Amino acid sequence: MSLAFLADYANSDDDSSEHKDIIGGNNISRSEDSNGGQGYCSDKEDVGHGKGWWRGLVCLVIGQNSQLQELASACMDRLCTGTGGAQAAVKPRYVRVLGDLHISLTRPFYLQRHQLSEFARELESSVGGMGPIAVGFGGLSTYTNEQQTRGFVAVDVDHGKESIRRVLDRVNLVVKKFGKRRFYRSPRFHASLLAVKLAGDREMSEIWGSGLANEQERIAQLVAVRIDTVECMLGASKYSVALDRTD
Repeated sequence: MSLAFLADYANSDDDSSEHKDIIGGNNISRSEDSNGGQGYCSDKEDVGHGKGWWRGLVCLVIGQNSQLQELASACMDRLCTGTGGAQAAVKPRYVRVLGDLHISLTRPFYLQRHQLSEFARELESSVGGMGPIAVGFGGLSTYTNEQQTRGFVAVDVDHGKESIRRVLDRVNLVVKKFGKRRFYRSPRFHASLLAVKLAGDREMSEIWGSGLANEQERIAQLVAVRIDTVECMLGASKYSVALDRTD
């Protein structure tokens, strides 16, 4: 499945300290990650890769949302108790609620240190001021990372796909300019709620079973969210680009 790394790269979410540092333009700010760059990584080694290469990821920021947090808690309870459709209980230590909710717009990629600020400026120039997006959710899905070591329970985007696609098209141009792989051809936009450590050949479909259908009433009550920020994690820094139009 995707918040390390999936069929839509869902990764972890930890708090970061805000030290705003304007590096150019009216729509971009920078903050340092107090967790050593692990804001969207599952493992510490994903931050720096090899000799001078730094991991990057671009996403739309949802942030704190009480309804989605309640949904995540309900899903975790189901997974850890094996009730409500979940076929096999998972030990709580293998399940983690993801905090800073987001919708991924890139696969993880790597840049050299001297490219980091340039990439952030190109991103701001491409997507800054496009205007905020209204996003609604319409269902739950499970995903698994490419290594089959981590699974995710995610809420799928139902409304706002075209608006997200327009932002993605511009992000893809920046990614391509730096010689990186663009996002999936037909992405399933989603926000991951839970990360589950998988053991052996155990699959998310085996763990979750038919539990997805049991939260439809809760999902139907979700209020659309307003997304006004594109965030780029580059090494230990986060660059936030405002979608709101500014003078």
